[in-house]
Amino acid sequence: MSRERRNYFRLKDRVAIEIKPLERARALDPTASLEDSSTRRFRLLSELEALSGETQSLLSAIAQREPQLVRCLRLMERKLNLIAEAAIDQDDEPLPDDEQDVSLSAGGVSFIARNLVAAGDYLAIRILLLPERAGLLLKSQVISVRERDSHFLVSCEFLNMDDADRAVITRHLMKSETRQRALAIT
Repeated sequence: MSRERRNYFRLKDRVAIEIKPLERARALDPTASLEDSSTRRFRLLSELEALSGETQSLLSAIAQREPQLVRCLRLMERKLNLIAEAAIDQDDEPLPDDEQDVSLSAGGVSFIARNLVAAGDYLAIRILLLPERAGLLLKSQVISVRERDSHFLVSCEFLNMDDADRAVITRHLMKSETRQRALAIT
């Protein structure tokens, strides 16, 4: 009998993903960052997405009294997102190009890997959420590996994830589910 490990809503989704081995000490150290100078722009859209989430309740509170102000602020936010997208397009660091269907939650991800990893291994994962192009750099531990055809189905749990990144994934999943339901209706 297997114990249910899921603590978060999980959804099949399409993302661009890149994985690299990660040393145990760095994976378990909550202060050790995966960011470097080449990843700053990669994370730009996810940081903007996190800030958007924080401002939504403020905008909702203002909307009743000042609807035009809220409209103006939302337009300014859209401008900032367009500038950020242009900055990412100019980035020398390539975006993950292994686009695939995954099972994603705010607590972990399952994906197909070409190379064998072992349960218990630690991985650095770069995920590009689509279509938003929000980039996340996440530490993870491999929970299980199952062989599937000539590939491996790898299930990972995110480690030391900050609340902002978890909120970005949660909002992305809610938007994805809405898009999937709208497609199912049409």
